[in-house]
Amino acid sequence: MAREELLAWMLAVVLLPALALAWRTGTLRASAEVLVWTSTTGATTPLGASPTRLDLNRASAQQLELLPGIGPSRAQRIFERRTLQGPFKSVYDLTAIRGISRRLAEKLEPLVTVDP
Repeated sequence: MAREELLAWMLAVVLLPALALAWRTGTLRASAEVLVWTSTTGATTPLGASPTRLDLNRASAQQLELLPGIGPSRAQRIFERRTLQGPFKSVYDLTAIRGISRRLAEKLEPLVTVDP
């Protein structure tokens, strides 16, 4: 296994679930500068590097759970809405999903993107 593949595997299997658990239990306080996101090309941003925004049209439900205010239920609803109705055009399209208010969408706006 190449070094990059090993790092990607570790990120996907070890780090992301650990971050999600820490987030849900309240032991992780994150900001856009701290979280590691998957870019629109599928590459990961290493810790300490400048992060990219999470693409709502490409993120998995597990990645969506890392966003503030988005737990497993909301992440699943976002994923299902995107699958059934097509890509988001704006972060404010999230407000059509039960449980996501305009205030939450405003909070997420600096953390996400909606590339077509």
